[in-house]
Amino acid sequence: LFEQTPVGVYTYDKNLIIMHTNERHAEIMQSSKEKIIGLDIRGLADKSFNDIHERAVRGESASREGFYRSTTGNIPLYIMVSAAPLRDASGRIIGGMSVVEDMTERKRAEIAFLQSRQRYENLVNTVDGIVWEAEPESFRFTFVSKQVERIFGYTTEEWLENHKFWTEKLHPEDRERVVNYCRTSTESLKDHVIEYRMIAADGRVVWMRDIVSVEVEDGVAVGLKGIMIDITDLKKPRPFYSKAL
Repeated sequence: LFEQTPVGVYTYDKNLIIMHTNERHAEIMQSSKEKIIGLDIRGLADKSFNDIHERAVRGESASREGFYRSTTGNIPLYIMVSAAPLRDASGRIIGGMSVVEDMTERKRAEIAFLQSRQRYENLVNTVDGIVWEAEPESFRFTFVSKQVERIFGYTTEEWLENHKFWTEKLHPEDRERVVNYCRTSTESLKDHVIEYRMIAADGRVVWMRDIVSVEVEDGVAVGLKGIMIDITDLKKPRPFYSKAL
């Protein structure tokens, strides 16, 4: 079991000297068993995980995840280490045992996703309109760009924390019409455009043109994306000029 387990396993004595390690642990560290066995944990170049090993030989179980640089392999990793006391048949602590999981690729993927998301948000926040994403059944917004603050005076946090924010801020005379139209269009899996009024934070009435795209997977609406454009100026009555004959 020690050798065949898919995670790295190593044991150490009460002085934190590594006594045994399996092949998987050596692979994760891109090193060898010969280089790892006999190492003093307290003397490792990266000491960020030392605390949980010290706690293990004192009788406490502990775990930690984070970036780590291998002493013998000298490579950057992101790992999860769980440490526990190692006891003999009488229950006396004789050292510790740790299990290490390599999470480097998953962490890289998470970082890449967050960076991509940040670039997306930076881009949409420059658009002269409110870019948004929402759930198709509840119309709960999951993303809204910073333009809501300029156009309506609400913060993005206010908008996202209240699941009914959009429907509540619709003009009372437009609310039923807009919600019914959007629900019918979404259920029909049809992209749609609709104009309506909303109430700003200072009480102003703001006219919006909402251009909505319905995301469909296997014949089911799984998301809504759109952009709201402020058309208040276009709705203002224009002065009528007559030309004297």
